[in-house]
Amino acid sequence: MTKSIPANKKSIKKIIIAFVMLSLATICTAFALIFLYKTAYPLKYVEYIEEFSEKYNVDKYLVYAVIRTESSFNAAAVSHQNAFGLMQITGETFDWAKQRMRDHRDISRDDLYNEKYNIEYGTFLLSVLTTEFESSDAALAAYHSGRRQVNIWLEDKKYSPDGIHLEISSMPQNTRNYILRVNNSYRVYKKLYA
Repeated sequence: MTKSIPANKKSIKKIIIAFVMLSLATICTAFALIFLYKTAYPLKYVEYIEEFSEKYNVDKYLVYAVIRTESSFNAAAVSHQNAFGLMQITGETFDWAKQRMRDHRDISRDDLYNEKYNIEYGTFLLSVLTTEFESSDAALAAYHSGRRQVNIWLEDKKYSPDGIHLEISSMPQNTRNYILRVNNSYRVYKKLYA
């Protein structure tokens, strides 16, 4: 003779099974989301980014965010502004940075497609800009639009109420979007990997 389980014990058993299944589904979804985010926000060129972010005292997650925004990690990228490589450096900016670095190596503009040199020069430029400008948004705007343009904006009350910080909402749309995209990527990188 088999004993039957009372109805209330069957209900509790069903509730426990449903809870376990829901918990497993939630955990699987969380891992899937983390996987998707890490795919969308990858850690590539780790060796070079670690080396040059340390050498030039720049947050490595900022370097990742700039590369993701500038080229989506495409080392062969060329912009409509004739900027090259992962960190989208123009020939003029390369020449300026090379002189400022006092770099006497036999590196030319053609080497901007080389991941190591592009990350080195881009990270050096970020270092210079984050040192020169007291606001990180101003430094990012300078990376995108140029130092000269940012200094003009900082002198204009329409763009900068205090001469230090930029009023992002007043910025030209392409610069505003660039700053917002880099800052968003930076936050995601910090949340995923820090």
